[in-house]
Amino acid sequence: MCLAALAQTVETKNYLAGAVTTSDGKVVFSAEFKAPTLTQTQLYDLLLKWSEGRFVGNEEYHMNARVLYQNPEEGVIADGGEEWMVFTKNAISLDRTRVYYRLTLTCRDGSVDATISNIRYLYDENRDGGRKMSAEEAITDEVALNKSKTKLVYMYGKFRRETVDLKDDLFTSIRNTIANAVVANDPTAAPAPVVAQSPVATVAETPAVAEAPATVAVAEEPAVAVVEEPAVASETPAETPVEAPIVSVAVTDANGEQLTLDPSAWGGVSSMMGQPVAYIFVAANKALANAMMEGSDTYTIALGREGASAPESLTARRMSKMTMSGKEACEVNSQLDPATTYNVYLLSIAQ
Repeated sequence: MCLAALAQTVETKNYLAGAVTTSDGKVVFSAEFKAPTLTQTQLYDLLLKWSEGRFVGNEEYHMNARVLYQNPEEGVIADGGEEWMVFTKNAISLDRTRVYYRLTLTCRDGSVDATISNIRYLYDENRDGGRKMSAEEAITDEVALNKSKTKLVYMYGKFRRETVDLKDDLFTSIRNTIANAVVANDPTAAPAPVVAQSPVATVAETPAVAEAPATVAVAEEPAVAVVEEPAVASETPAETPVEAPIVSVAVTDANGEQLTLDPSAWGGVSSMMGQPVAYIFVAANKALANAMMEGSDTYTIALGREGASAPESLTARRMSKMTMSGKEACEVNSQLDPATTYNVYLLSIAQ
């Protein structure tokens, strides 16, 4: 069974079909914010100050977020974003990625156009330099949703979910910044709530600024081209055909110690960022088995297939580990125990 091609259940449709929009094949998020009482100069000065506070570098983590471009005559501000997107964090593990993007703000009398484009990721950077992906490879409907567009797929779904949340956070912050300025400029005017499924975030006449994240629907606008890094080669998650069922799984570490696992522990092989990867499930309460998996970076995996005279041998390197509840694990493989917590080991397969 191929884990990367399977889906996990989500309770909201905010991340499903239509949540990520494209223009000319590129992922682009866009919104218009109206502020009838503010001039281009006022909006430009306001959002330049906001940008200088929001996009600040971090020397400790070598983050280089900054204002890239300023043009007061045309009312254009371009910001370069670089920050962490955290997928999971607990006492023993941290799963996160760097995300890079460009936010372009175009100010006119009475309105602002905001566009987020050129989104890319650097994942698992502490292992072999990390993996680079573009948004087109990781979060589009074709990559991050199942065939029926009803669920996020296991691996790429987390990139889509956190990217949509980042977009919502940026657009909400811009909206509230403009709304506060409208109120300060004219106390009788205040922002109306953003209407879901509308490409325009309107600043109209009500007395308060909502602090809760608002859903800003996106309109397709041409992406702003930025050439800051070489393009990342495209890849599509693919499932490796299985000729016969797996009947035995044995893992040998770099020290020659062997671990025999139940066939249900094998999560299958798929493609991730152009490289074959495999998944192995180990019950979290099996201390010795987990100690062996975590004590080595390389393994030899022997897969016994039904009817085969000899096991299939794979050479693998450990990439990362994540923890799943039994319920989550059973959505991937119904043979696993729903009452057991599992550690899932992601392994790169030598070609």
